[in-house]
Amino acid sequence: MKRIGKIITLNYDLGIGEIFDRNDQEILFDIADLTNPAGLNSIVLFEIEMKMQGLRAVKVTPINSSY
Repeated sequence: MKRIGKIITLNYDLGIGEIFDRNDQEILFDIADLTNPAGLNSIVLFEIEMKMQGLRAVKVTPINSSY
């Protein structure tokens, strides 16, 4: 199931970012999972998967939409 949110942090040293979604959840993602370049405050579509580190956003895709 696709979800929508906004990128609120990007840490290139660690290779992770964080998305704040419409359910008021903060979800981590691997920057390598971005399908296209995106910056802070970018609106993104993503899916959730259980990884070894816990729940993670995957298939993170920037979109042109208001949050």
